[in-house]
Amino acid sequence: MSQTLFPADDLARSGSPRAIKSSHLDGDEALRAGQHIVVWERQVPADKTNWFGHGGEDSPLDLKRMYADLEASGAGSGTDGDPIEGDVMVRITDSSGDEVKAQKELGDLGTLRDAASDERTERPAMPAMGPYAYPHRKLQLVVVADSASDGNQIDTADSSCRFWYSEP
Repeated sequence: MSQTLFPADDLARSGSPRAIKSSHLDGDEALRAGQHIVVWERQVPADKTNWFGHGGEDSPLDLKRMYADLEASGAGSGTDGDPIEGDVMVRITDSSGDEVKAQKELGDLGTLRDAASDERTERPAMPAMGPYAYPHRKLQLVVVADSASDGNQIDTADSSCRFWYSEP
């Protein structure tokens, strides 16, 4: 059974933020309604730890904010430019990517799409979340598509998003 990722004050003031942008996403993977599809993943290097998010509520200058405006590429069953609908979550897995150690749902893509046009400080926060991932584990960004987006593929060129992870 996996843990739920939670805001971690001990990680909030440490590390360097790294952005997960739409150009980093896997646009070749077809989304399936109700299934957890990994659209980004990073294996933690042998000499480091990584964690999702950056900063904390008590350090607003460091706190990172997220948004996602994901569009279909036209490959698969979607029409080019259709908005991808569903939920997005982050998770930490074992080195194979199969066993989920910790996870958290970040929100639905409709709300995160609306946040793309908000002022940066009005976007949903993505604070540093613990526990951190040990060496060789994987950080994953996952989309669980709604039925309207079943079979769509993400257009990484026309989409826009910012999610965050940190490293020491």
